[in-house]
Formats: sequence, C-alpha cells, structure tokens
Amino acid sequence: MRKKLIEIALPLEVINVESGREKSIRHGHPSTLHLWWSRKPLATCRAVLFASLVDDPSSWPEKFPTEAEQKKERQRLFDILGKITTETDKKGKTKQIVRGLVSWNDVNDPNSQVLENARQEIARSIAPNWNIAKDTQASIWKITQYLIRELEQNGETGVAKMLARLGDKGELARDLAYRLYNLCDRKKWAAEALAYNSLVISWPEICRLALEEKK
Repeated sequence: MRKKLIEIALPLEVINVESGREKSIRHGHPSTLHLWWSRKPLATCRAVLFASLVDDPSSWPEKFPTEAEQKKERQRLFDILGKITTETDKKGKTKQIVRGLVSWNDVNDPNSQVLENARQEIARSIAPNWNIAKDTQASIWKITQYLIRELEQNGETGVAKMLARLGDKGELARDLAYRLYNLCDRKKWAAEALAYNSLVISWPEICRLALEEKK
C-alpha cells in the first residue's frame, strides 16, 4: 500500500492562513448562508481531500531514490496545494496572498489552472495499478477520472479497451462526464470542461471500438 501525502506532511502554515481568511469572506461563500457554531473552512477540506488521494514521493523510490529528491517533489505537491506569495496591488501596496488549491479565489477563477493541476496529480496517483476487473467497488466518479486520463494518454483505443470491461458503469461514467462538463462550463472552468467534453465527444467512436474489442 502506497503512502499518501497526508500521512507524511502537509503545508500547515498556508492551509491555516487561508482557512482563517476564508472565514471572513462575505460574498459568494457557502459560509454566508448561515453562521453555525463550528464552521469548517473549505480550504481545509480541499487540502485534506487532495493529500489523501495523492501519493507521497517516498512511495515511489524508483522515481525519487534519495531524500533530497523526495523532498523536492513533496514541495512541488505542496505548491499545488498552496503557497504564500507577495504581490503588489493596483495602488502599489504589497501584501501576502495565498495561491493554489486551498485558495477560494483561485478555485473560483475561470482563468486559473489549479483545479486542472490537482486533477492531473490525483489521476497520476490513483491510476497506475488500477485493475478494472478486481476493483468492483470503484465509484462512477473514479471510473470517469480513469477514462479521462486514459483518453489523454492513449486515445480512444485505450479507453475502448477499458470500456469493454466496465459494462453498464461505462455509460454511467459518460453521463457523469456530461453533467460535470455542463457544471464546469457554467463556472467557466475551461480546462476541466475541455477534459470532460473530450470524453463525451469521443464516446460514439469509443463505443464502436469497444464492441470490436469484445469480438
């Protein structure tokens, strides 16, 4: 069993900074619906989910054989989660701002790539040893992510080989991809919308190839 990032380390400072700031957001944030007694910042939730799905570099000694290389790769993952940057506003004042997956502003910025970067890292961690036949409990969301990753790496032929073994779950994954595309399109998350839409558009040809694979 490969160790996940959350089992080794987390960039707690940046998570704490953004979690504290998120509590004070007064426009467009779910916390503004009701002031409950124990609000859980979504920045923390995103950090925990990401770190629970992504492998720690120490799980891949063949790729990162030394502690120095593992530390460097771990820092790269930390930077995807969040990092504190110093920026200058329009008035010429400098201030520290959190950027990355924990940032409420970044995940809601249609021009930001943070969600796509996080999706790619998650797919890279969960896909290498996936066995379709044995993973009978795989969620439709998980299957959808696998199919998208396979399409990006091996094209329609690769997805067709997976679809031939998925049965009815394949169509459910396609339906989810369509719904997620619509959601991302409304949110103007271009990169995510493109990934889901690519699977939807390619689906007729994938199905044709899957039928040939079964013969």
